[in-house]
Amino acid sequence: MMNVTKMRINKVYGRSSVGEITVFQEVVRKSQALHDEFIAFCQPLGYDKSMDRILAHWEPPHEGLIKINMDDIFFQNNSRLGAGGVVRDHDGSWIVGFTHFENGGDALLTELHAIQHGIATCYDLCYTNIISESNCLEAVDLIHNLKNASLYV
Repeated sequence: MMNVTKMRINKVYGRSSVGEITVFQEVVRKSQALHDEFIAFCQPLGYDKSMDRILAHWEPPHEGLIKINMDDIFFQNNSRLGAGGVVRDHDGSWIVGFTHFENGGDALLTELHAIQHGIATCYDLCYTNIISESNCLEAVDLIHNLKNASLYV
């Protein structure tokens, strides 16, 4: 898993393998700093150390459906974005993985690109019964609003 993360970081930063450890260490350092900042913010609100770990559980789609799970990253300092994900069936069997990188945008655009790229990947493989999960409510709301919006002005 660390190799995949390092490859993603190198692709986004455009670096060769020479500096991959330095970049990876910087990402780990920044992640730890964000975690510490979050804990410091939550302590006055009644944070409990037992809440420090939250276990995630993947729910498979119903038979006949496939599910897209993705994650994305946005580097605000240079406006580079990247996304990757996996597509699995109701048994949890891996169908395909995908990645997407580009310059420009913001965090919301990054999430929208990840969703779009995941769905396009499924369509390219002739899958149309798709569930796409996102952790960005703003992106989900935008998609639902577009789906329900009138095309007439």
